[in-house]
Amino acid sequence: MMPFANLFARSFGEKNLEELKNISKDEVSAGCQLFLNCVKAMFEQRRGKLRNQTSKLQALPEGDSKFGGVLEGGNVDDFHRGIAERLGESL
Repeated sequence: MMPFANLFARSFGEKNLEELKNISKDEVSAGCQLFLNCVKAMFEQRRGKLRNQTSKLQALPEGDSKFGGVLEGGNVDDFHRGIAERLGESL
């Protein structure tokens, strides 16, 4: 989820309602341009993450299990060991 409302508000600086009411057209254009540049940067960053994760998923070996293969966090057994270490063994 992208925080558009907060980003849009911050693009115009810390202004109260009276100041916002009186901003110039140039300030509106500058604030909108800053917002657009930030949205583009956020999108590119998240698109890069998506490409990275997609390539990792495509590199997983084919098999009967959807959990076949090892990613950065390890495999399913590593996950269960980590949970057991934090919460204790299951009963």
